[in-house]
Amino acid sequence: MQGSSGLTELRATPIHPRISESISCLRFSTREELLWSGTESGALYGLQSPSLNRYCCSQSHASRICGLALYGDGAASVSSTTICYHAVGGLCHLRYTNAKGSMAACEVESSGASRLLVGGLAAGEGTAGQVSVLDLSTGQFTHQGEVAGGVQQLKGGIGRGLIAAGVPSGQVVLLDPRTGFAQQASMAAHAGGLACMDARSDLVATCGRSTRQGHVVPDIYLKVFDIRSTPRVLSSVQFRAGPAMLAFHPKFTSTLLVASPAGVFSLIDAQISAYQQTMQVETEGDTIQCCAISSTGEVIAFGGNGGYAHIWAGRRDAHVNAMSQPLPPPAPRAPPRATLAEHDSFARAPQYALSEGKLLSALDTTTVASKYPAPRVIDMQLLGTVRQVDFIGFVANPHYGASKPAGEATRKAAPMRNKRAKPKAPISDRRELARREGRAKAGTLLPGRYRAMRIKQQTGVRYEQFDFGYYNRTRFAGLENDLANCYANPLLQVLYFMPAFREAMLAHVPSADKEFSLTGELALLFRMLHSAQSEACQAANLLRALRQSRDARALGLVEGQLQPGKDGNDIEMTTSLDPILMRRIHSLQRFLLGNLHRESSPEATAASPAKPAAQNGSAASTKGSEVSAAEAVQPSSFVKELFGLGMRQRTVSTTRQGLEKTADTTVFQLELKYPPASERPAMPGSSGTKKGSSGPAAPANKSRPSFSDLLQGALRPQSELRVWWDDSLGYQTVRQTCVPTSLPQVLVVGTGVQDADDVAWWQPLPATSPQGSPQDKSKAGEKDARPSSGQDQAEPTKPWTPWFVSVSSQPEEWRVDVREGATLDEVVRGTASSGQPPPPGSIREMYELTAVIALVRDMEGMGSPSGLATKEAADDGHLLAHIKVLPPYLDPERGVLPDRLTGPSPRHAALARMTPQPSQGLPIFPKIDTPLPTASGSMSPPQPPPLTLTPGQQAEVAADAAAVQGHPAGSAGSDAPEHNLPDDLDDLPDTLDEDPSPMVPGASAEGSVASHTDNNDQDDRQRLDGSEAAASTASSSIERQGSAASSAGTSTSRVEGTKKLSPDADVLGSPLKLKNLRVPRGPYRTGSGTSLPGTPSTPSHVRGGCNPQWMLFNDFCVTVCSPAEVLQLFGGSKIPCLLYYTRVTSVQQSKDIGPPQPAPVLTPETFSSLCSAQPVQGANARLRAPSCVPLSLEELQQPQLLLGLDAEFVALSAPHANIKRSTEVEARPSRLGLARVSMVRGSSGERQHQACIDDYIASREPVYDHLTKYSGLEPGDLDPAMSPYPLITLRQAYLKLRFLVDRGSIFVGHGLKKDFRMLNIVVPANQVVDTVELFHARNARKLSLRFLASYLLNLDIQAITHDSITDARTALQLFQVYQKLQADGTFEAKLAEMYRWGQQFGWEPVTWREGRPHPTAPSRAAAPSPPPLLSAYLQML
Repeated sequence: MQGSSGLTELRATPIHPRISESISCLRFSTREELLWSGTESGALYGLQSPSLNRYCCSQSHASRICGLALYGDGAASVSSTTICYHAVGGLCHLRYTNAKGSMAACEVESSGASRLLVGGLAAGEGTAGQVSVLDLSTGQFTHQGEVAGGVQQLKGGIGRGLIAAGVPSGQVVLLDPRTGFAQQASMAAHAGGLACMDARSDLVATCGRSTRQGHVVPDIYLKVFDIRSTPRVLSSVQFRAGPAMLAFHPKFTSTLLVASPAGVFSLIDAQISAYQQTMQVETEGDTIQCCAISSTGEVIAFGGNGGYAHIWAGRRDAHVNAMSQPLPPPAPRAPPRATLAEHDSFARAPQYALSEGKLLSALDTTTVASKYPAPRVIDMQLLGTVRQVDFIGFVANPHYGASKPAGEATRKAAPMRNKRAKPKAPISDRRELARREGRAKAGTLLPGRYRAMRIKQQTGVRYEQFDFGYYNRTRFAGLENDLANCYANPLLQVLYFMPAFREAMLAHVPSADKEFSLTGELALLFRMLHSAQSEACQAANLLRALRQSRDARALGLVEGQLQPGKDGNDIEMTTSLDPILMRRIHSLQRFLLGNLHRESSPEATAASPAKPAAQNGSAASTKGSEVSAAEAVQPSSFVKELFGLGMRQRTVSTTRQGLEKTADTTVFQLELKYPPASERPAMPGSSGTKKGSSGPAAPANKSRPSFSDLLQGALRPQSELRVWWDDSLGYQTVRQTCVPTSLPQVLVVGTGVQDADDVAWWQPLPATSPQGSPQDKSKAGEKDARPSSGQDQAEPTKPWTPWFVSVSSQPEEWRVDVREGATLDEVVRGTASSGQPPPPGSIREMYELTAVIALVRDMEGMGSPSGLATKEAADDGHLLAHIKVLPPYLDPERGVLPDRLTGPSPRHAALARMTPQPSQGLPIFPKIDTPLPTASGSMSPPQPPPLTLTPGQQAEVAADAAAVQGHPAGSAGSDAPEHNLPDDLDDLPDTLDEDPSPMVPGASAEGSVASHTDNNDQDDRQRLDGSEAAASTASSSIERQGSAASSAGTSTSRVEGTKKLSPDADVLGSPLKLKNLRVPRGPYRTGSGTSLPGTPSTPSHVRGGCNPQWMLFNDFCVTVCSPAEVLQLFGGSKIPCLLYYTRVTSVQQSKDIGPPQPAPVLTPETFSSLCSAQPVQGANARLRAPSCVPLSLEELQQPQLLLGLDAEFVALSAPHANIKRSTEVEARPSRLGLARVSMVRGSSGERQHQACIDDYIASREPVYDHLTKYSGLEPGDLDPAMSPYPLITLRQAYLKLRFLVDRGSIFVGHGLKKDFRMLNIVVPANQVVDTVELFHARNARKLSLRFLASYLLNLDIQAITHDSITDARTALQLFQVYQKLQADGTFEAKLAEMYRWGQQFGWEPVTWREGRPHPTAPSRAAAPSPPPLLSAYLQML
């Protein structure tokens, strides 16, 4: 039937086709189109909405289901004796039985939480009911409280974090779960008892029974209470049909669904006591017992005692949820057992459910199977031995032998009998493969190393366990891309690899008072890139400062984070982000250089106030103000010296003769301007007319302008517009012309590509007619750019972008001349061909292309590259950088190879020389080579000892090093080595079957690699034989093939025949693989042999690799690339965004520049003053006394100061989780922020183990979760307005830690690798002692600090919460125990003893009695595992 408000009964059907199941409770799923139903008999049904078809069913309870609660994709159900949790398919994941049989209600604490509140009735008179908390993620009860009279109804997630509990006496009490369910308030609702209760936000609604003349009768009034301050009755609404069920509407705060047992229901507004016209459910005599309303408010469900479920909605296509996920197939269940009593009906006999199709007995005898296996394949050699008897042929088993055991021949012949033909791939797949092969031959298929490297999190794998080293086998550091605003990574890499810019930033001393200074953060980032080798770094602090910049947010440069907060809002800053990635990187370049200039030149003044806008939206610029899109700056800045292009602007009025003025400005970046559509030539791949242009296309025989023509137009722009002249003349039509007055050291050119027409300009040119020469303009017009279709590649091509340009400017004549060439000689000859000497006052510079930032869009399935500057293309593509690495960044001996191939692994770099021998005494810290201060005062870290390798391993290292450089081992090096472009479809494998990579199981990168396991034990057993002979023949067995052999596809063998290198293989991007290289696992496992440096097998071009080398920086993937790849577009998949041209003289002079020495961030005096500086709260704030004694100047002078370190973190955002197969899987952990840093002295003396640093860091953004149990921090501890501790800024804490690292201090801690990663600092491996690695057996679990402290030190720590000072002190004591065990020679035995104990008794802390360890007492049972919110922080401990 249909109500007057538009609601219609869509369907009414029994939930069981044969049994009358009385429905006791209903609940709509919040993730699927599903209705959960509980019955009086204890069965739980999942019904699809709105069809009410049965999706799953489970008989999990022996009595009535009295409550349902939602968690994840499943539902928790409660009966008087049992709690069950079922997944969406009906599979039971959790079951708990209570023998008392007093449970009566259940509800989750808040929406999406894993804590289930269970209420119970009183067991008898004089007793109280209980409220318990069951953690569904761990299956353990965590809290428990008592409620007088028992609990009949429960509702959580209301105002102030309280819980509403309905008591059988008719009262509603408010409980606080944070204080052990203490009663906060009580409300007398109904004298005769409660029938139903619901709560939302600050409102609680009830209906029940009243008493009249001693009799209990239904109360026709429902009551709504306001609990914001003192609970009070907000309204009493009359419902004459007798309210027995109610539920709040999810979309309207004060709207209630009220229903009576007779099926009368209505929607009532509780605030104004008004309701719509009532409607009637056709029950046919049944009594309605429960109701539910969906999350969208569009679907309402009713359940009756006759087993019928009723669905009401306003329209046929109503949805339960706004964004429902599809229902997965139900979990298979074993057929139920037939447990029929003697008098039971046969209708209760179970039936076997079919997953699909029909029973085999129901099939027709004429049915033909449409699926069959592939035909068998018989070996051709066996067909010749076939013997035929009648019409049957057979072959004798070739493996048969009379002396062989029975069955052996059959087993060996099984593969031959079962071999079948491989099915052919579908036609679509074969066409796709042929298309990819065609694109690969044409050079338009995007290699794998160019694709987006995104880290994916899988079940059971920590986010930090991703092996970044697989993607970077060079000496340069990559940048991670799992942070917001990481699109800036290519720009940061380009700036770092400019020697003058890097030297200026490393000489910059960051200020401790400016927390969000971009210059200071960039200087600290460059220090990290300078010290990190082959590691993946994070630009977290720099991007944090970028997020705090109002100008960056106004320009649309700040990305938001897709992580919802507790209140449903975004934790990260929401800004108007520029959706066009190419335009955004252009704006970021200008913004960053402009801010660096202002911060590095204090005397710079702000631009003059903007004039009134012109009618067309453009304004002329007066002296010292903004010129078009460029920012006007003042002199005296290293940024201006590097990037500053002096421009003189002349503004001439076209309406008033003699009205003229000039202005001198400086710009940091040029933007290319393409000709209008009417002047463009018709080029393949171009539409000829811009979108929205009504003008005709240019003639097809018109030649395409060269790059130098466009650059010349950008250097001397000319435009006509209306601008504001002054107050007397008002707006004037003027002509503006600019000319360079000074040329920068680095010329930055923005390509300004907007659409496919602009991309066509960058297509290659025919190599037979060099463009740019006047005599060849006609040929260039006839043979214009060729489309990269791969159909006709007979004629060679050359890139449209030149390698060298010459810029000449005559400011007095207002003339600019730009010439280009593929070589420097070509540009010099073109400049000298004019035959005219440069006039006085002119300037001229030669530039060489040294870096390119490109936008990569994988065109597979994207279509044409049109719409690059549209919102539809906002999420397409990523940025990468091609950089010509100059000699100051290369190692004189190893070139681009890292030093780690000749040194120990980072894990044992410090421990290899810190372990005392049994014959020695027990020093507090063994002697290490002391770093000596340089002239600038900085500390040079001690160098690790060389790694010893066998001759066979030396040969393989040399061959792999040659593969990284692009040359086979033994070939002669050249000044400009040439590389062949890859012919493979991919550089990195896309599937697990192609090439397993050295990553931990479960962590992977999209479009790249798979995972592997640690095979150190297997490598120990598989020692190669004959390594001495292999080393002597290493250089002679690997030779460089000629060009003819390369084109023919010949291959050369590697040492010992383990691998073959093919010239056709893409070795440019392949990672370096050392299969036989064994690095000692720890300081007590060392190898022997000869050292690697200087061995005859090392190629000369690797030992002397100081020639400039082109590198590809794709976030954390760093590979060598060829010069031809830099300007290759791959059919439009790679589009240049920013071009960096450097003066030729600067490139040549870079060979004489040595490695820079970073300036100390602090001096010992400034460090001491910073430790005693005023807190953020001010000097007059009442704070707790400091818990540490700062380091004295005498202690700071000690070399290699031993310090214990521990850090605590808080969650600044919620974790991002996905639901897979009814299980919540964390896709990305919470974003953590530094909250507390503690250091403890480790040197001997009266202050040993005394804290020297204990800093609390003030939080500048809201804290999502303080993680109190694991950090020891309470809400308000990091708030300057509330904290009782002295707070400092993150910059101050970072500078103090950076100072101690540069001084060569040794840090001891537990899990320091993760701590340093979150601190965003790189510490040399020889300055880190991690107790996690010290007490770790190979291929075994890692031991917790609490277990080690209880077993080795007899200390009970972290019992209630964590304290960073205690943890740091404990790590120091464990290190001393480690030194003593090593000196006594009992370390291995002690380590094995601890692992045997843990495997037998568990890994909980031990108790020592009578000199022997004992398991933890039962009264001190382990606390339950934390909920998923804390999983990210647990990885830090």
